[in-house]
Amino acid sequence: MATSDYNLIVYKIVRHLAHYFTSNVFGFSSRINQLFSVYILEHFHATPTLSAFYSGATAGALAAILTHPFDTIKSIRQVQLGSNQAQSNESTLHILRRMLKTQGLRSWYNGLVPRLLKVTPACAIMISTIEFFRQNIFI
Repeated sequence: MATSDYNLIVYKIVRHLAHYFTSNVFGFSSRINQLFSVYILEHFHATPTLSAFYSGATAGALAAILTHPFDTIKSIRQVQLGSNQAQSNESTLHILRRMLKTQGLRSWYNGLVPRLLKVTPACAIMISTIEFFRQNIFI
């Protein structure tokens, strides 16, 4: 098997594992979203749509923060795959450890603020829109 075929297979496996991990984090985030939504409704007397907006923003931000180190690794691997750089056969955890030792914890979260600025409002709008239509249109 050629090296490029092997690297493509490894890349696809890592991509599927990252997708599986992200799905589980978003599932966890969805449960937090429900609990947070109930808290906002009870304590701040917000409308269900506004409550869904706040809880969607919180869930999106939490999911982005938890998955960002893995997104950073995915970006590193994509740059290696698309350029003439030698591709690394290191595991994701090994790369995370190396980044922690050489560059510190901040290296895991490089670029987090732009991602939060994109993901947080998107999740808030999506969740509140779904909640609005669920309550007002699809009764």
